[in-house]
Amino acid sequence: MVNMSDLYQTKEWGSLPAMERAYLLPTIEGIREGCIVSTKQVPNIHSLEYCLNQKGLKYHKKESIVIASANEEFLEKIIKELESMNIAHSFKGLDKKADKIIKEIEIGYHKNMGEFLGYPKCCTNGFIKSTLKRKYASNEWFKKAAKACIKGKYDPLFDYIFHVPHSIDCKKSLRLCKDIKECLECYDKKAAENLRIFNRGHLEKKVRKCTTT
Repeated sequence: MVNMSDLYQTKEWGSLPAMERAYLLPTIEGIREGCIVSTKQVPNIHSLEYCLNQKGLKYHKKESIVIASANEEFLEKIIKELESMNIAHSFKGLDKKADKIIKEIEIGYHKNMGEFLGYPKCCTNGFIKSTLKRKYASNEWFKKAAKACIKGKYDPLFDYIFHVPHSIDCKKSLRLCKDIKECLECYDKKAAENLRIFNRGHLEKKVRKCTTT
């Protein structure tokens, strides 16, 4: 098994898309409990498996994603949650009683998935509230971020988010973003820059929309 810092110099690691490396690294370095990687973006699944095996991460391949974590028990729990969600959705709209049960399953799923991915509980709860109100939480976040940016109150640490912060002032989110930023810049500057550009691009698009309407 290669040293972790050496892993990031291997051809297998370098062959992974920068955005997927950004998802993986905080989990490898223990900042997040687990991660989900889209295999649609990975040209060689064997390179991804090599990197996960070198770290000793447990993983599960499901359709077009790979779910990975060092915590095998938690990983198995998340896999079961996903299966329950798929079954529940097949009964959605059947009747009011079924929809009530499905709603409870969805809330439990989001709470467990939020913990698995290392999201602050306050943000997970905010996401659940938005979802129950049939609002697109990510869109709501970028509206808040755009307004803060226009007023000069946007913290650039938010360029390193993976989740939807419940507030522009969320200190737990900012601490997590700081940890992710420092981790990525230490081990994989290209992955760090890719994540920053991705999030900043969405923000700037929303800023333009706010200033032209």
